[in-house]
Amino acid sequence: MDKLVTIRQACVADAEPMGDMLVPTWLAAHKGQMPEHLWEKRQREWTPAVSARGWRETLEEMAEEGTNGRLTKKAPPSPKPFINYLRTFLREIGD
Repeated sequence: MDKLVTIRQACVADAEPMGDMLVPTWLAAHKGQMPEHLWEKRQREWTPAVSARGWRETLEEMAEEGTNGRLTKKAPPSPKPFINYLRTFLREIGD
């Protein structure tokens, strides 16, 4: 029997599972692709709960705007903690 996959628009209730999935997969995929001390910092500071909070804010904003899943103020959706991490990372590798 074939299994079908349904793709739907994410909703606010999906924020926690998104954080639970995204953080460990990102960390696994990017280990060894940056200086180890920065990867370790990312691992300490970017938890599933932090990611979920960022996704929740983004998904709530999308729902409030009624944009049918399209962000009108920022694209792609980037949780604020990740942006702060990137700024720090770029400063540190620039030294």
